[in-house]
Amino acid sequence: MRHLFRLLQSSWAIPGVVIILGFAPIFWAPLDVMLISEDSALPRVPAQFHLSLHSWNPLLNTGTPYNVAHTAILVFGQQALLQAIGLTPAVAQRAVMILWFMLPGLSMVLLVRTLFGSGRFGDSWKPAALVAASFYMFNLYLENVWLGFNIAVLSAQAVLPAVISLLILAFDRRIGLRRFVLLFVPVALWGSGIGVNPPVVAVVLGAVLLVFVLYPVLTGRWRELAYLCRVGIIFVLAVSTAALVNAFWLIPFVGQLRATSGAEITATAELASTWLQGLSSSTSVPNVLRFQGDWTWYQGWKEPYRAHSTVYQSTFVLQALAWVVPVLALLGSVVRGPSVRHLFTVFAVIGFALSMGTHEPMTQVYLWLVEHVPAFWIVRSPWFKFTLITTIGVAVLVGVAFAQLHVRLRDRPFSPGAWYRFRGALVVLPVIGVMAVNMVYAYPVTTGKIFTTDDDRDYLPHNRVRVPAFVDVASQWVDAEISDGRLAVLPDTTVWSNTWGYNGFGPPLTQLGATPVVYAFSTVFGSLVAATNADLNAVTYDAIYGDKTRRADELLKLMAVRHISHETDIKHWLYAGDTDDPAWVRERLRRQLGVGDPMTFGTWDIYPVTSSLPHTYATDQHVVVAGGLDVLPMLIGSSFLEAPALIFTDREPPRGVSAALTSPDLDSIVLFESGAEELALAEVPSRYRYGVPKRGAPVTFHIDAPGTHSVFLKARRRGQFPSGQLQIDGTSVDLSQESFPGTSFWVHLGDFDLASGAHRLDGALDVSVAAELVVVPAHIPRELVEATTKLLRSGTVPVSYVASTERGARPVTAPLDAEERVVWMAFAENLPTTELVDGDAWRWLNGDGKRALTIENQYETTTLTNVVFKVRSHETPRDLYVYVNEEQQFLGRIPGDRSVDVLLRAVELQPGENVVWFYSPFGGTPVGDRQLTFAVREDSLRAGRLVYEFPLETHVPGPHLLSIRSYGPDGDVDAVSATLDGRPLELTSRDRLGERTFELPLNLLVGTQQLAIHQQKAEQYVVRVVPKTLSSGRTNSPTMVDVQHRDPSSMRLRVVTAGPGTLVFGESYDPRWEATTEGQVLQHHVVNGFANGYKIPAAGVYNVSIEFVPQRLFLWGAAISVGGVVVFVVAAMGVLGTRVWTRLRRLTSR
Repeated sequence: MRHLFRLLQSSWAIPGVVIILGFAPIFWAPLDVMLISEDSALPRVPAQFHLSLHSWNPLLNTGTPYNVAHTAILVFGQQALLQAIGLTPAVAQRAVMILWFMLPGLSMVLLVRTLFGSGRFGDSWKPAALVAASFYMFNLYLENVWLGFNIAVLSAQAVLPAVISLLILAFDRRIGLRRFVLLFVPVALWGSGIGVNPPVVAVVLGAVLLVFVLYPVLTGRWRELAYLCRVGIIFVLAVSTAALVNAFWLIPFVGQLRATSGAEITATAELASTWLQGLSSSTSVPNVLRFQGDWTWYQGWKEPYRAHSTVYQSTFVLQALAWVVPVLALLGSVVRGPSVRHLFTVFAVIGFALSMGTHEPMTQVYLWLVEHVPAFWIVRSPWFKFTLITTIGVAVLVGVAFAQLHVRLRDRPFSPGAWYRFRGALVVLPVIGVMAVNMVYAYPVTTGKIFTTDDDRDYLPHNRVRVPAFVDVASQWVDAEISDGRLAVLPDTTVWSNTWGYNGFGPPLTQLGATPVVYAFSTVFGSLVAATNADLNAVTYDAIYGDKTRRADELLKLMAVRHISHETDIKHWLYAGDTDDPAWVRERLRRQLGVGDPMTFGTWDIYPVTSSLPHTYATDQHVVVAGGLDVLPMLIGSSFLEAPALIFTDREPPRGVSAALTSPDLDSIVLFESGAEELALAEVPSRYRYGVPKRGAPVTFHIDAPGTHSVFLKARRRGQFPSGQLQIDGTSVDLSQESFPGTSFWVHLGDFDLASGAHRLDGALDVSVAAELVVVPAHIPRELVEATTKLLRSGTVPVSYVASTERGARPVTAPLDAEERVVWMAFAENLPTTELVDGDAWRWLNGDGKRALTIENQYETTTLTNVVFKVRSHETPRDLYVYVNEEQQFLGRIPGDRSVDVLLRAVELQPGENVVWFYSPFGGTPVGDRQLTFAVREDSLRAGRLVYEFPLETHVPGPHLLSIRSYGPDGDVDAVSATLDGRPLELTSRDRLGERTFELPLNLLVGTQQLAIHQQKAEQYVVRVVPKTLSSGRTNSPTMVDVQHRDPSSMRLRVVTAGPGTLVFGESYDPRWEATTEGQVLQHHVVNGFANGYKIPAAGVYNVSIEFVPQRLFLWGAAISVGGVVVFVVAAMGVLGTRVWTRLRRLTSR
């Protein structure tokens, strides 16, 4: 004990002990194991480090802005460098963890040394520093931080105490301003990772501002003008130095903010607000004081998210130890000590209060802050952000308590004897005891139990991974095989969790290789925006899974996909209960004619894809498509997908639609369940378009001239229109309208006489369904429709009609099974009684909905059939899930008080009784003693084969080719039974890319003809009507694209074309991808549903440069940062040289 006491007296022993404690991560798991979670990633491999130097990441789906990676350059560089010099990924990861585990402790030691290293406290800073550092390094708040390897919080935790120390030293003139700047530069650089998470940046800036405001007050010098001037100078120096050093990520980040639309910011703010209540559900006062406010402690999926959380709830010892640190912190705030301790009392109090979020008693206070403090909404998870400053405050206050204890023991007069001999123990034992108590209480962090093992989990993913050898082999093979394309990955899962331990928001190859990976997930982890190709992914995967076509490779080629990797070791059932088990997916891939035989790497099957397109190519024609991306599977087998430049009207701004329709290289127009009206409304100028009002957030619009104005509502998805409430200047608008004739996305809400000036839209619409409102002078849509109709009927541009039995057809139940009555439907126990609603008989759902309907199958074997019924939701929209025999058959948003046909296609029925089950995550509307959700109309139950009716509108008379292709589980038919205006059609079977297609040349007149197709079993159909000029094939002018240079954020190429055309650049569309030739900026479009299309004006040879403009911001910022660091190094060397020279002169002068 005497030796420990002497050790405690050594100034260097304190950092030494902290460094030893910092090696804790080495014991968290064997050194051949990597630690991972959904929120963290594998260590950055050297092959991917260069992406941190670019503002665009081409590896994730079809590419995404990636400014966030700039801020993590320091950490990514450490991980990549250690692997580059020969360390394994697991050892490199652990070495980086050790570094970042040590730094906060050392930073806290510096802060405590600064606060208590002078005056009456003397060497009492040493035990205070040990206790403070041990708490700061080992506390339950850090559990989530380390589990997700939260670079922002780790960076903040490492540098914030050091920043406060330097500020105090500079305020008190213990260091000069020059030395302050020199020391501040490396600290600011080391803290650059804070920028990964803007809310953490806000919290850190708030804490630093508190220091500037409170320190002069607490030291009693706020009345001294000279002192305040010095504080002001230090503030300017600190801000300018931090901005200079971090310019490499600050400048691109500001550029990203400027490029983000107000609507996107508003949507993000609303999303953050919706998170608040859930994330504050567990932040009660006792939980916050005990550092147990993490919501994942109290929730789970089949088992707790945190495997050790139940131990804290059931173990008395841990429950008792939970209060040791809060009590010591309270003592530290009230015992005698330096007045500056109250700064950290404020830190602790503010951190405790704000980390509670909207939990009582902070509910009203926090909501007021969100509403009135600009940008306060960005802190959507208060516990995870504000507890950062809580830990700093508590650590210092605990240190104050021990500093006072040490002073009292030191100054106590001990007489010679037993007590005198044990005076060292009286100082050392409390320090060791509190450190031990703290490390025991935070044992998941101390021992690495936060990273669960396979034995800890029955269902949820564990957090320790050994990457199998076959994964590395597969990654290397893919990188070697795919040089100018992408890899698509199956299954279509909600979270990637492999049986060998990997889990994350994307496939493992996104973190291991250098090949771009397409995967079915709507958001891109690590990016600020959603995946631009998300909808194309959904259409493509649905085509494979739903048997929409046997040539899904024709869709994959749009994204330059060369291979498909099927990871059969995915826990496909995790969370979402997906049904795509490996055998099921293999069968779907086997049916694909454009997918070859796989190569097998362990549990991964990698299939070659037959069809291919270059990443970047040129075409001399473009096609305007009205009706949405769902049309793509229906275009397979036509010339539209040969070298496509498809411009979808729902994805293009109005000016772009107008330019595409008037371009000389417009090849044709495709109308998918739409007409002239869809094209016309897509051209309504942007100045007449407004966001959707939400509860408490009205929208103001201005009318230039009085008159009659038409109001349209645009849906985000075809045929899905919102319910809710909408008022214009207080007058209610009827939302129960059908889609506008000739459109799939629009509802005409009526015409209104509006005066000039400001007007107001109020309401509560479902923003997940409603996209925008258009308020436009009534004559403009009429004129646009007239102009568009004239274009369609002019004959200068061929117009094709496309539809399917799922999109664009009206299903009518055929009485083909009526006589046999082998399949029939009935109401079951959960739809018991009939009530009149709006004059019709309906049955309201009650109970759990697990027996809503029954379907009787009198066949002796399973059979496929269609099921149709009408449903409505009481007052408000609700998501309706429909299951048949526990297999999900339908998921859709049912609008409030509106009748909707629910059609279950190709339902597999077992012999005998089959049960239909209704479910909704939304509660019912209270009506008397009942909770009303859904009702089914009494006379609407139908089961059997269908007749599909298609209204074919012909704009130009003449020869056309009618093509009909069947698809689906029952899609292999030998003939098609179809009529046109009641006349039977004699269709001829043709092979189109291996798929049987039934065709018939027709001479059509202008007007609408009725095509009817009779189902034979439960198959679906695609219908195309193409003018003869297109169906006979088209001649393409020769084009050539020679790529001369390419990196993640730029490309130089040479384009040779015989006429005007479109250059298709296969990265995700972003308006900041700029293409220039000879100084001229090329016209920019969204093509193929996700990519960038640039208009080539005429024949010729073009040297085209394509650049992601924000990369310039990074280069400028990096130049500023590097220049600042170089100046710092030169200045530091100058100061060091001056000191050395001065000492040498003193020695020689002697």
